Amino acid sequence: MAPKQVTVQHDAALSADQAESLPFGQAHWWLRVDGGDFVKLPGKKVRGDVAFKQVLSLEPGRYVLGVGTPRDGVRVELVVDASTPEPAAASAAAAPAGAKSGGGKATLDLKGKSVVITGDLETYDRDGASAWLEGLGALVKGSVSKKTDYLIVGSAPGATKVSKAAELGIKQLTEAQLREGLGLEAGASAPVAKVATGPAPKPSTKGTGKEKAARLLAELKPTQALLDSAEKMVGPDHFRDLGLTDTELWGFVIGPRGGSYTVHIALNDRPRYAVRCHRDFRLCAHAVALLVTSQRHFIPPAPAPAGHREAARYESIWE
Repeated sequence: MAPKQVTVQHDAALSADQAESLPFGQAHWWLRVDGGDFVKLPGKKVRGDVAFKQVLSLEPGRYVLGVGTPRDGVRVELVVDASTPEPAAASAAAAPAGAKSGGGKATLDLKGKSVVITGDLETYDRDGASAWLEGLGALVKGSVSKKTDYLIVGSAPGATKVSKAAELGIKQLTEAQLREGLGLEAGASAPVAKVATGPAPKPSTKGTGKEKAARLLAELKPTQALLDSAEKMVGPDHFRDLGLTDTELWGFVIGPRGGSYTVHIALNDRPRYAVRCHRDFRLCAHAVALLVTSQRHFIPPAPAPAGHREAARYESIWE
């Protein structure tokens, strides 16, 4: 895919004393592909006690912007959306909530509103849609509750979310209605990058993949009902293929009718742990079954096949 021109910016994250006391590599801002290589930044290194702002050419995907130590520094997430038709630059700080981007008059303000997405949107994938809405000030959640303000309904929506929203009287919007409310023309571009700010959980990156998976399972605290459901799928015989490295745990869970569910669990240095599964739930039995299998059985040290992460739907464990 063609790279996008993206403005990446963040306020100073360290004090001058902190920056002075840190080694060169920890005292300066860095950017890396999520779970992958570092991105070479143009010009001189920028210290963490100075605001970071650069226009970068990045391929669509997920990145991490960081500075300082894992304990005292900052790790924030950057999403570059692949669906934007023309290269554009934007950042969370530069995008006013509810701002219109062409087309008619904006009548919908998402700032501070709780929003849930169900189904697939035409303009964005799930990650890109969440980043776009958060850039407009919305609070994107994974499940419908009494606090939900809007349910965004795409193609093949989840029946449970739709019925619960109807039961609670929550306003449902199609993608077309959402774009119209925001004053966007059909096909008009929207912010392509979102830098999430604020504190985030600090997962430990020490240990083997099996040790990280054990810590994650303990932190997630699945309910007994979920553990009982997952127990039916525990063991290598319930997977078409699976693998475990120090950075990822993945597998294809065999479904009851012969199909398979794609599950990917990131274990590497991230702003938060994440579970990817072909289900819409925050934490599903397939992901729990894979985690439990990694503790009870030998899993070959094989990296996930190409496209596995992209094929699984992303559900953040932490909010």
